[in-house]
Amino acid sequence: MPFFRIEQYEIHVQTYQVEADCEAQAIEKLFAGEADAIDGCLEYIDVAEDLGLPVDEFRELADELFAPDASIGEDVISSIRSIEQVKPKFDNNNGRKEWLRCSSIWLSISSIK
Repeated sequence: MPFFRIEQYEIHVQTYQVEADCEAQAIEKLFAGEADAIDGCLEYIDVAEDLGLPVDEFRELADELFAPDASIGEDVISSIRSIEQVKPKFDNNNGRKEWLRCSSIWLSISSIK
């Protein structure tokens, strides 16, 4: 059975610190890359369901994922950025699994059946 690596869009919050005269200037500096990220302050919020693979470009996959009688009201396969087939490589010295990229293979329906 093949293995797949899936990238999922998620919403995270990163806390920054910046010296500024007012809130507006602080935000401007953040947008300009002049704020410092505070270590250990990255917080997971939720899955970003509004982003995803375009249904029009991945029609076969969308048809596999959704029931035949369901109308797909979305333009995207929710939260999925990419999917590719990978091959595990086993390190014989310590039994550790390392993931190797096979080729950038966009999932085909035959590979998930």
